[in-house]
Amino acid sequence: MLRKIFMTVISAYLLFILFACTHSNEPSRHRAAADRKKVNKTMVLKDIRESVWTQLSIQDKKRIRSWKDAKVSKMVLREEMIPQLLNTSYLGKEVYLIDIPTINKSLPNNMIVYADTHTYTLIGYGFVD
Repeated sequence: MLRKIFMTVISAYLLFILFACTHSNEPSRHRAAADRKKVNKTMVLKDIRESVWTQLSIQDKKRIRSWKDAKVSKMVLREEMIPQLLNTSYLGKEVYLIDIPTINKSLPNNMIVYADTHTYTLIGYGFVD
């Protein structure tokens, strides 16, 4: 009789552990995937900012406070938005807008540049307010 009770308790304990392990991994697996996406997005943004910075002229690089402080967003490029368009094939297409802070003490104290969403190639310079 004692052996039967012991086997039942051990079986119940093993089932509990098995059940807990299979269900506790699901949220952590989803959480890990979300964390990887967040890290990948951060790395992509950094790569875009640095890649565009390396394509700027020496004079433009001297004006920039830090490429790491640049803000990246996506937008559809329209002709009236860009005075210096290096490649007109991007008109009407989604591109990255990179808003880079400069060392200017007066306004405007930023530089707007546009880049290809796949290759991060510099497309042109935008207007600043």
